Amino acid sequence: MKSNGGDRTDQKHLCPLIKDPPSNDCYCIKMDSMSVQLAIAYCAKNYQICDIYKENTDIQKKFLS
Repeated sequence: MKSNGGDRTDQKHLCPLIKDPPSNDCYCIKMDSMSVQLAIAYCAKNYQICDIYKENTDIQKKFLS
């Protein structure tokens, strides 16, 4: 089975906050037993509905433009 290890299409589905998280409250920073499922849910393809992402309008404008 072939792995698509750094496929660019996968990268555009990741939350842009992963590169520079705005705070220690970001799910990708915590990664404790209480937030692992949230990190999987929000830091991947569903970041647009994440409250932390929605609070960072500067990141949204930069990422969506």
